[in-house]
Amino acid sequence: MLNTRKKRIVLVFNRRVSSTLFNNLSRDLKLVFQDDIEVSKIDLQALKEDEIIDADAILLMRHSAVEILKNHVRDPQKLIIVTRTITEEMIFRIYDIPKGSRVLVVNDMPETTADTIVMLHRLGINHLDLIPYEPGITDLSEINAVITPGEAQRVPEGLSNIVDIGDRRLDIMTMLDVMTVLNLGTDRHKQALIRYSDTTLEMHTGIKDRYKDSYILNEVMKQILDLQSTGLLVTDAEYQINYYNVEMERIIRKSMKSNSSMTNYFSPKILSVIMSSSFNDDLLVIEGKQFVVTKTILSAMDKTSGYFFSFEAAAQIRKSSSNLSHKLKNQGLTARYTFNDIIYRNPDMEHLVSLAKKAAPSDYTILITGETGTGKEMFAQAIHNASNRKNGPFVAVNCAALPESLLESELFGYEEGAFTGAKRGGKIGLFEQADGGTIFLDEIGDMSYSLQSRLLRVLQEHQVVRVGGNSVINIDVRVLTATNANLKQMIQDRQFREDLFFRLNVFPLQLIPLRKRSEDILPMFCTFAGVHPDSVSDRIRSKLLTHNWPGNIRELRNAAEYYLLMGTLECLPDADSSNISSMTVSCKPVPSNKTPVSDETLYELIPSIISRRNQCGQTTGRQSLIQELRASGIFVSENRLEQALKYLVDSKAIIRSRGRGGLSVISV
Repeated sequence: MLNTRKKRIVLVFNRRVSSTLFNNLSRDLKLVFQDDIEVSKIDLQALKEDEIIDADAILLMRHSAVEILKNHVRDPQKLIIVTRTITEEMIFRIYDIPKGSRVLVVNDMPETTADTIVMLHRLGINHLDLIPYEPGITDLSEINAVITPGEAQRVPEGLSNIVDIGDRRLDIMTMLDVMTVLNLGTDRHKQALIRYSDTTLEMHTGIKDRYKDSYILNEVMKQILDLQSTGLLVTDAEYQINYYNVEMERIIRKSMKSNSSMTNYFSPKILSVIMSSSFNDDLLVIEGKQFVVTKTILSAMDKTSGYFFSFEAAAQIRKSSSNLSHKLKNQGLTARYTFNDIIYRNPDMEHLVSLAKKAAPSDYTILITGETGTGKEMFAQAIHNASNRKNGPFVAVNCAALPESLLESELFGYEEGAFTGAKRGGKIGLFEQADGGTIFLDEIGDMSYSLQSRLLRVLQEHQVVRVGGNSVINIDVRVLTATNANLKQMIQDRQFREDLFFRLNVFPLQLIPLRKRSEDILPMFCTFAGVHPDSVSDRIRSKLLTHNWPGNIRELRNAAEYYLLMGTLECLPDADSSNISSMTVSCKPVPSNKTPVSDETLYELIPSIISRRNQCGQTTGRQSLIQELRASGIFVSENRLEQALKYLVDSKAIIRSRGRGGLSVISV
């Protein structure tokens, strides 16, 4: 039968106190530890000479009580000095008191008054002249306000601006000490402590945030590790199990328990191999299947503290290896666009392209700005392909698409053992993958403030340090960045580092919105639609030139696809939209002299087109694929395209979604 005895907490007071104070402190404790505790109190003055306090935790209001209690407790480790604080609501009321005001602090006795002043200073109340109240003070003429923790009845008459901060609350550090002494650190108690901490101010700077971050990180890591297809196992130095994931149980076909020995789950033959001091990794057969088992020694204080094992199915490794080149291609490690792919007639655009061409051969950091859909990544790829790094990798990263923690490990990589579940040998970061080439950081304005600091160091030192690592890695990478955000305004709002802005803005390129380069609209439209300019009617030309194009080139490409399918531009509003639905245009595709494309080439081109369009936020269907292929001089029938799509779906290279989801590439 389980032992359901409640943990006993005793509050020790130096003197007799009101029931209100005791009830408030008991309430705080039960908000965190709920029904798992019972709380009582003891008055030091009433404590008998030989009396022993029987409790699981003993909370003292004063340091001076420790010496008095040393003969009244069996285990001094149970003694906890209480730290008290106030609510966030009260601190704002105190901040409302004008700077430089003389403020009287009133409590029930000089010692508690001094404690209150110390607490206020530690909470950052440094803009006021805090004066301790002592009975008998008569000159109160220069007092502007009064602060009291629930002792308003003691405030001298004649003072009206009274801020009663109420009974002080238990600080989160005290709660953590109680949690440790009582051994009540379950998920339920941890979540309750986080909720409690959100209502109070912490006396120990950063403890609340660090505790909350640690708890959330631990919970997230558990979920992430349970999602892994690799079996993971962590033991202590004696091979007692500390942690395992669900995949580990699937591999051995047994339910596992923490604090149990590995000998309960593996055969003597397997144990003799993996427990050997010389074992690092090997191919082993477990339950009739082959697994690559790796072992990593965990160290603390220069001593072996445990072992980390990973069990990866050999079949999965072979599959990953066969798909490696396909995966790298879909990650965008090559640049396909050149300056020849940029269509323009506009003089300002011609000047902009000229500037970009001049900057391309250098290693200058370039900041490409402009509205969404203006072709910032196309410019970045063109610059790379016109540079001396054109034979090196081109790595494109969307800084807005990944959370901060994942973006950091993706950019900088991580070392083996950086966190639970980290791959053996660590992982190379995107900066290292781009070595000798170019990295393109899109949506740079969405990068977190802390990561901006790390990026600044990379730009200045041309070095990276992996997450969890200490060694410096030299890199030779050119950095191109892009954003549609107003970075200067973000600097004023303290959302973007000014020093990073100046480091990125070495060579700025401001892309021109489509509405300001009207002479480029028709040539681009005809290229996207694969039609000859002479086949476009005056009505369509008028709609193209009068539309405001808020989506810029991306919107123009979508309009061309609609036109190719429907022969109209109903997708664009105009003043005469009532008649446009009946208007059709005969558009003849530009003839092609290209030889027929092979099936193998078609199977390679289709996923590439889908992947590029997905990165631009565009859905892809059969008609848009036909248009993209035509723009490349490749003409295929709908029947042949359908056969190719079926083959790629069956080969698990692409996914075909129902409805508007369209086609997408399977990420491996």
